[in-house]
Amino acid sequence: MHIGDKGQWYIMRYDTSSTGGTPQKCLDQDGFVFVGPDDPAPTDAPVLDPEILAGLAYKKTTLPTPPLALSPKPKQQVVNLATHARFAKKLGRVWVTAAIQEAGLDLAATTVAEPATLRLVAGTDDADPASCTYDLTESDGGGYAVDTEDADCNITYRRVTAKGAAHTLKAYLTWRVSWAEGDSPDGTPRHEMPDGESVDEVAVTVKEIQAINRD
Repeated sequence: MHIGDKGQWYIMRYDTSSTGGTPQKCLDQDGFVFVGPDDPAPTDAPVLDPEILAGLAYKKTTLPTPPLALSPKPKQQVVNLATHARFAKKLGRVWVTAAIQEAGLDLAATTVAEPATLRLVAGTDDADPASCTYDLTESDGGGYAVDTEDADCNITYRRVTAKGAAHTLKAYLTWRVSWAEGDSPDGTPRHEMPDGESVDEVAVTVKEIQAINRD
């Protein structure tokens, strides 16, 4: 069937991680479709454009977790001593390009994510404050960093942890995301996209000492 005919077979694929529908809706349709050059497109068929490609790039974007370094160190936290946080290394932008050069189309869109804010959550009610949020700054040499030593907000643990126990400090890194037409991450952002978030967890133990020395 269709041997020697002009046209192309299309195989349907679906994304099992998508929340916009169910696989069953796809399985109820024909999995193989032959489309000839004279076959009209369905009236409700979406037209592929850069915005659709940007959405595909957004789904494929992987955000690194915050490279958190604490002072005092996680296993050496001290009662009533503020916990200072910084990045062990600078973070750069993350971008993904989706492109198509097929059937007369030559389209591309690039999604760019930039780290914006860091939120630390103490993981216990025995801390004051329970959480702090910091804006990231971009250095002259490129890359984003944070150092809370002189910040107005720093988590302070008020009680020691029980022997063999630990608090789970969570670090939430928010990424501002936008997209632009073309294959360059330096294009003019056209639209904002939903923020991204990456999370890291750090096991923290707290003790009490008479003399306090910073790292």
